[in-house]
Amino acid sequence: MFEKWGKMAYILGLLGCALLVFLDQFTKHLATVNFASNAERLHSATSEFIPGFLSFTHHTNDGAAWGILSGARWFFVTFTAVVLVGAVFIYVKLPQPLSKGKLAVVTRICMVVFIAGALGNMVDRAINGEVVDFLKFEFINFPIFNLADVFLVASVIPLSVIILFFYNTPKDKKIKNAEN
Repeated sequence: MFEKWGKMAYILGLLGCALLVFLDQFTKHLATVNFASNAERLHSATSEFIPGFLSFTHHTNDGAAWGILSGARWFFVTFTAVVLVGAVFIYVKLPQPLSKGKLAVVTRICMVVFIAGALGNMVDRAINGEVVDFLKFEFINFPIFNLADVFLVASVIPLSVIILFFYNTPKDKKIKNAEN
C-alpha cells in the first residue's frame, strides 16, 4: 500500500507543482498585458485592489528583492537550478505520508509549493532575463512581488518550523538515547 501511495505522492506533487507554476506564469502574463503597455504610456500603471493595502502594478526585476545583485541573471538561474535539484532530492527522500502521518503530508505540500515558486521565477529569468512582479503592499515599503515569491515565503516559513521543531536528526536521537 505504501508503494502505491508513494507513486501517487509523486504524481500529485508533479501535478500540484505544474498547476502552481502555471498560475504564477499566467498572472505574470496578465500583469504584463494589462499594465506594461499603460506603464509605458503613463510612466506607471497601478490599480488598487484593496485600497490602502494591496495594488496591482507592473515591475520587472533582474535581481533579487530590492534589486540586489541586479544583472546577475545566470547566477540566479544556476543557483536556483542547484536548489531545485536539492529540493527534488529531499522530496524523494521524505517519509511516505501514510507511514509518518500529517507531518509528512504537510512537509511534502510545502516542498511542492517551494519547488513551484523557485521554478516560476527561474523560468522568467532564463527566458526573459528578468522577473515580472505585480503585487504591491501599499501600507509598507516592501518590494513589489509575484505569486512565485508568495509560494516561496509561504513554504519556507512552515518548512523552517517543521525542520527546527519536528524532525529529529540522528545526533538528536543519540543524545536522547544516552539520556535514557
